[in-house]
Amino acid sequence: MNELTDILEQEFDIYAKYLKLAEKKKEALIKNNIDILPKITDIERKLSTKILQLENKRKSILRKEGFDNNAKIGEVLNQVRETERDDVDVDSLEGMAKKLKGILSDCKKFNDNNMALIRQSSNYINHMIKVFTKADKSSESATYKKDSGGKIENIRLADMQG
Repeated sequence: MNELTDILEQEFDIYAKYLKLAEKKKEALIKNNIDILPKITDIERKLSTKILQLENKRKSILRKEGFDNNAKIGEVLNQVRETERDDVDVDSLEGMAKKLKGILSDCKKFNDNNMALIRQSSNYINHMIKVFTKADKSSESATYKKDSGGKIENIRLADMQG
């Protein structure tokens, strides 16, 4: 069962790397530095492969110990405490589980924030598309238009609402 603690620690390390990469990716997107995105994506792909391998090991350990593949850590800890096994460092297992839960929560928060930014950006883009393509109430185009004297008229782009 101490193998389980080691696996959770390795998963924690990988998710910490994911979080750092997500921050780098966000910074690159904000600065329009898209040249580094393929490198980041490649590293993320490799980390995902490692996570899958660790998850398979975790499931194997749980099966070997008589647990369901998807047993929750609380169930595992309760059973280990009840059986008073000397070969398991319960405190280390519980501590690592808490650390992993914390980093996963951080990843979720970061992801949720990014999703909100994406939605906000999408709404803004959609609004701007409407501004530039939608006709106003008098069926005139919402673009700059010169009159016969060469003066610009219909300059209402900024005050239109989509």
